[in-house]
Amino acid sequence: MNEAREQALARTLADEADADPDDLTPAFAAAQICAVLRGLMVHAVQRMLAGETLDAIAPDLRRQAERAFELLESGIGGYCVRSPSAPH
Repeated sequence: MNEAREQALARTLADEADADPDDLTPAFAAAQICAVLRGLMVHAVQRMLAGETLDAIAPDLRRQAERAFELLESGIGGYCVRSPSAPH
């Protein structure tokens, strides 16, 4: 499921960026985004298995997610950015 999600995101990014078929940038960006999502999910599941409730985990998980995506933004944040007038 993770691999399928990553491949689907890479295809979407490639389409949005009108990337050349040989350009690996969409796959690299998708891999980084999906790695963050997987890491957050694993962290949450481990804490729930240790007996914590989702309500107890959520604030920390949000902080962790915000930090991770801030790091990604400084690296891949400028890739495949839609203009404000572009249709969604």
